[in-house]
Amino acid sequence: TTVLHGGLENHLRTLINDLKRCLADKAQGLKLDAISLLHTVFETHPPRALHPFLPEVVPLVTACAEDEWYKLIAQALRVLGVLIAILRPFPKEGGKEEGVDIDLAASYVPALYEAIFPRLDAHDIDQEIKEGAILAMGKLVSHLGDRLAEGQLEQILSLLMEKLKNEITRTPTLKALAAIATSPLQIDLSPILEGAVEELALFLRQQSRPLKLATLETLIALVKSNAASMTPPLFELILTEAASLISDADLHLSHLALLLTVHVLQASPQSAGLIVQQHSLPKVLRLAASPLLQG
Repeated sequence: TTVLHGGLENHLRTLINDLKRCLADKAQGLKLDAISLLHTVFETHPPRALHPFLPEVVPLVTACAEDEWYKLIAQALRVLGVLIAILRPFPKEGGKEEGVDIDLAASYVPALYEAIFPRLDAHDIDQEIKEGAILAMGKLVSHLGDRLAEGQLEQILSLLMEKLKNEITRTPTLKALAAIATSPLQIDLSPILEGAVEELALFLRQQSRPLKLATLETLIALVKSNAASMTPPLFELILTEAASLISDADLHLSHLALLLTVHVLQASPQSAGLIVQQHSLPKVLRLAASPLLQG
């Protein structure tokens, strides 16, 4: 299925029947192998081919997410993340959600929420489960956040903010927040927006390059989607911290920092202009004169 990338489309009924039997088995190793194969199948086949099998598969996967073996739980959470994207795939730019039954997709939300939320809320659990729960919940909010019950979104955002402040879970949380921010559903992040931006600005001072890259990408997504809810002091904070990364020492970080600066300027030219002149422009001019950029 990996090599052909969807080449088993005509044989999915037989394959799913076999996988269902394996997932219903008591042997934990067999269930892990089956759900890992299911993960690959779901990643490599188009949503339209997989939709007919979801009523059979979703209950089995959510049951695995409620198992006691940490490896099976972690893999089930990864599969749930893929399942959510299949239930309601994002349309291509400018397109519509063709062939997607939103009410049918919404009917799965309670079961998906109940399978993921307890793992997100737990503290003393395996690191793989923590990351899987954060990423799966990010998928649920970004694809079906408008179908969550009242109060659930606030609970999720509060927990994600908590995870963002934890050194162990902050990287997957950045990915989850970026996914939510880029969602075409325009999820309201205002309850945590100020605190999240302040936390992310501090991340730009850290030594970890992967953390700074993920932080810049998340900040770009937040500014593009939630600039209307941001205040001038937040823009000033973002620009000041991003300016420190503009140099020829790391051109990729500089590229993202400049991109973030441009988006802030577009969102708030009046409040950001002075800060850019004071902090960003001198760095930009030095970068433009760098021998690394000549030619």
